[in-house]
Amino acid sequence: MNPARTLSAACAATVAATVVLVAPASAEPISTAGRQSVQRALDAMVTAGYPGAQVVVTEGGRDWIASAGVGDVHRRTPFPADGYVRIGSNTKAYVAAVVLQLVAERRIGLDDTVDGAGIDGTRITVRDLLQHTSGLPDHLGLPELDTEDAAMTVHNPADLVRKTRAAFPPRFAPGARAEYSNTNYLVLGLLVEKITGRPLAEEIRTRILAPHGLTKTYYPGPGDTVPRAPHAAGYAVENGKRIDITAYDPSWAGASGAMVATPSDLNRYFLALQKGTVIPPAQLAEARRAPRPLVNRDGLRYGLGQAELPTPCGTVWGHGGSIPGYRTYNGATASRAVTVVANQQPATQAQKDAIEAAFGAALCAR
Repeated sequence: MNPARTLSAACAATVAATVVLVAPASAEPISTAGRQSVQRALDAMVTAGYPGAQVVVTEGGRDWIASAGVGDVHRRTPFPADGYVRIGSNTKAYVAAVVLQLVAERRIGLDDTVDGAGIDGTRITVRDLLQHTSGLPDHLGLPELDTEDAAMTVHNPADLVRKTRAAFPPRFAPGARAEYSNTNYLVLGLLVEKITGRPLAEEIRTRILAPHGLTKTYYPGPGDTVPRAPHAAGYAVENGKRIDITAYDPSWAGASGAMVATPSDLNRYFLALQKGTVIPPAQLAEARRAPRPLVNRDGLRYGLGQAELPTPCGTVWGHGGSIPGYRTYNGATASRAVTVVANQQPATQAQKDAIEAAFGAALCAR
């Protein structure tokens, strides 16, 4: 499996539906009619070609879980209820929160320039990195990531940034536009380590995961190649054949996409963001003050580590993640968080549309 090609490149499975309600509470978060509409949206994801799909809706301290398809195409086993999943670019929302906490502590400023790892340090700011306005090219274009060996190699983020800067010219002048580039968050991860003197994974754990009881979220260490159990197998389609790509070292994604979590933990994180318990109010307001349209993400409006997600019942803040084998789409209102998971990536446009439709159905269901 070649991580760069599999991530950036763009079969139906037998539909098996499951519904699980977790935790004590009174009324169910979604009515019977609402649950049926969400189930239809999940079934449509499988019809579009995903092996399996799952939604977790968190509201009032309670999780509602529905699934379709399978978690393992060979064993024909169901999608594990609230199992671990690679959350891909959702990692950026955790890294951004750490950076914004450091801003609140006045250890760094949003408009401070950044140097090191081949960056000249005179033009690119912390804000540029957070909002993808730096002009840094994406390290996923490196030829060394376009090999079979890359999947099981432990990659150093500083080396990846330096090699990217040497291999490709800037995409544009800093601030000129917003263009999604994973390299921005590799640099932010290095910045966190430089400021704090501690590993990024430890900063995320002590600043975010532990204080909010997110015990089922983690940053994989070197050589940690398989998500914790239970997890659905992750797939890709290459040359018309579905292949299992569950196992790989995600260090090539690093601070831009390496983390693993359960959907319910992801929901609880985004609810905490909404409640203002992760990032101080001033920094949270700044993160959402002036989102910019990403020219290479269909104009998706991106703030500082968070994105505006349109739904049939209004716009919400969230993110999403795409990493070989897994795709997540998630966000939250003040009271409800939704994560939709699929166990195949890259995805076709029809599959992308289907997961976004399922997210909207779950967020808006009453």
